[in-house]
Amino acid sequence: MDGKSHMKKRRLGKTELEVTELGLGCFQFTIEFAVEQETANAVLDTALTNGINYFDTAAMYGYGESEELLGRALRRHPDANVHVGGKVGWLDRTVVQGLGSDAYRDAAALRRAIDHSFWLLQQDTIDVFMIHEHNEDAWQIDYKTGNSVVLDVLEEYKAAGKIGSIGVGTWAWTKKDQEDLANLLATGRLDMALIAGGYNIIQSPIREIILPVIRQHDIGLVVGAALGSGIPEFIRQDRVEIERRYKEKDDDGWHYTPERCERLLRIFDICDQTGMSTIELGLRYLLNEQSVHCNICGAQTPEHVLSNINFINKGPLDQKIIDLLDE
Repeated sequence: MDGKSHMKKRRLGKTELEVTELGLGCFQFTIEFAVEQETANAVLDTALTNGINYFDTAAMYGYGESEELLGRALRRHPDANVHVGGKVGWLDRTVVQGLGSDAYRDAAALRRAIDHSFWLLQQDTIDVFMIHEHNEDAWQIDYKTGNSVVLDVLEEYKAAGKIGSIGVGTWAWTKKDQEDLANLLATGRLDMALIAGGYNIIQSPIREIILPVIRQHDIGLVVGAALGSGIPEFIRQDRVEIERRYKEKDDDGWHYTPERCERLLRIFDICDQTGMSTIELGLRYLLNEQSVHCNICGAQTPEHVLSNINFINKGPLDQKIIDLLDE
């Protein structure tokens, strides 16, 4: 398959980057998921040779292994015109871990962590760099103004031309997290946001509070965890297990609440009606929302990458299916 001739692109808000509708999340092929480096290299090579042009990584993914693997892949493909999204945060899993929580408010420590990411990625400039989890208390961010040591440092790198755009990468689980993020985005100091679990066929918590701000301020929006992160039964379409949890009220308080299980079972019904897998439904569902500019999917094998590209290239879902999913 050669996805280069098919992969459509969208403008990532005011970053002005043209990114493919499907990106690659670079966490799941690290040692933390027991993926061999040979396989990880094949995942990256497959993505790079099949048209994916947005790659999301972070210093804490695999304790730096993600950045190292991506950096080596970019060296193997010197002609690839790609955009990298990096992150600073989760500092207890980075080169400055010995400084403890004080590192979050130490400009020199943050520069050291960021520079280490540049070194592992083997890049002189990086298109997007994000605050990793804005809701970490140690940042001490003023959400009304954005004032914080980390944002000052990132703006310093941007002014020097080392970072193209500044963003935030987060889950935004609670209403407070969403309100804080909306306020932060409204300051105008951020160019994009990566929100995992924020918009998908299982749940779309960012619709009411965050999406209006995204649109108003022309914020680039990347989404992750669109395929039910933490719910393996969703990927496998394991109706039997979900029905069991639903009937027995086997509730973990998050992934398997009765409401969530009921929704998953309804999605399985739509899969049966349409002949699509949950993965195809999930990927194509996001194409119908123009405010979502890129969907980063993790992959543990080259086959995962090719399958995801194939689904994306089929285009958005029919509106009738969207209506069923949104009911």
